[in-house]
Formats: sequence, structure tokens, C-alpha cells
Amino acid sequence: MKKIILVFTLIFSLSFFVGCQGEDYSIPTSSIMNRLVFSSTGEITQTISFNVDSDYIKSISKKGEDVVFVNNLVKQVDLLRQKFLLSFALVYLDNPIENLKIGQGVKLTLTSYKTEFDVVSFDMIFASNYSFQYYHNVLTNDDIQPSAPFLIKKHSSTSAFPFSVKNASGEIVAEDYKNIYLSASKGLSFKDKLEEEYSPSFVYNYCTFSNKIKSDADFVFSDSEGLYNHVWIKDDISLQNSTLTIYYYQINKGNWLMLALVCPCVCLGGYCLFKWIKNKN
Repeated sequence: MKKIILVFTLIFSLSFFVGCQGEDYSIPTSSIMNRLVFSSTGEITQTISFNVDSDYIKSISKKGEDVVFVNNLVKQVDLLRQKFLLSFALVYLDNPIENLKIGQGVKLTLTSYKTEFDVVSFDMIFASNYSFQYYHNVLTNDDIQPSAPFLIKKHSSTSAFPFSVKNASGEIVAEDYKNIYLSASKGLSFKDKLEEEYSPSFVYNYCTFSNKIKSDADFVFSDSEGLYNHVWIKDDISLQNSTLTIYYYQINKGNWLMLALVCPCVCLGGYCLFKWIKNKN
């Protein structure tokens, strides 16, 4: 299933999610999060987000420094946004496809501080699954369908947790994002304290309208928009060498229907044969 393939291409993605319905869970206020949403229209939205943790920042800063910190964080996260934009531009220059050009195949929102969620974030909105694959260099042939099983078959994919993947320097990606947050405190009185105490949780949230997708996520729930959310939460310790698994079951409905029709006939035939033999004896 093509949606499963996309999950494992996300090495540098972070995001946030809103309130939900389903089983109870909590996300630490000090966190870096990811959200990937497959909409019913075919669009795919990839959001990158940093939780500011304003209450904590205010508790360790001098008057007015919390505002400076937020402004600095917006600038630092925007640099990350620009890196994404540059990487997409290079992809397009290497293999230009007119209807997939930036602004059409993919759109990036401005980096901003969302007070209602206390996060600094931006979105990357891909027009289609093909556009997403194009800009992530993972083009696949979606016309190739898995062979039908006799009755049922499990299709499963396991990959490294996105934040535990190593970058070009040999460090895990989580460190890159952690440093983005810490860099916002440069020149402020609480810089050393923040560097000593900051230990964020890393969250990956995969959202789809399909209830057929299963996973080994820490939490799975449906929200008010009808999305099925799969949420993984890792700390610095559990982050190392962590993986995630997504799977679905392929069912051959035709064979199941045939089996449903044949079994009663076989049972009835067997019963009639048994009665015939018994009466004959």
C-alpha cells in the first residue's frame, strides 16, 4: 500500500496535533513533534513544529526574555523551512515537471508562532501522493498491486523511528532539532540552564482516513475530523535504535465469499452422506 511507503521517507519531519477523541494519553509540554496527514482530497500535509513550553521559559528567564526567545525560535525554525525549500528546488531543477513546480506541486506556509497551541511551526502541503514522492525522491509505481492472497495476507513495513535516523555527521536527527530549539536562547540569561535541562520528547503522528492501517504506535485514536491518528512518543533513552511498524491486511473477498457458499454445501453433503450410509446399514 502506497501510504505505508511514505511513512518511512520522513527523516526530517516534525509536527503537532490538536485535541482528539479516543484513549487517554498525554504529551510532555517539552516536545518536538511530527504530523503527516493524508486528506480525503488527496493532499498530504507535512507539518514541522516545536513546542515552546512558555510557562517553563518564563520561569527561568528575566522579564521580556520569553518574548525574545519566541521571536528567535521563529527565526531558527524558518531557517529549517528554507532548507526544505532549497532541497525541493534542487529536486525540481534536477528533474523539472511543470505541474509539480513549487507553488503548485508543493506549497510551504510561513513559519509562525501559534499561541493557541504554544508551538512554532510551518506546513508543507503536497498536492498529491505523487508530488510527495517526487519531492522526497521516492517515486514508486502505484500501478503495481500486490498479488491477491488465497484468503488473507498481512503486509508489514518496519523502519527506524524518523528522529533516530543518523544525519551526514553521524548524529541522530533528533539532535539537529534539539539544537534548533536551544539556539533560540543565544544571548539570553537562561541559555546555560536551558542547555542543561532541556530534554524533549520526540513525537511522530501519522494520520489517515483509512481504518485499515494498523501499527505498533503507543496510541491510536480517531479525532473529530474522522482521522485515525497513530502516535509514537520517544524520550532520549528510548529514541536510540527505535523503530516503528505499520501494516494492513489484504483480504480476498471473492475467495471468502466462495468459501462461505461452499462450506454449507459441503457440510450438508457430508450430513446427507452420513445419513445415507447409516440408513443403508
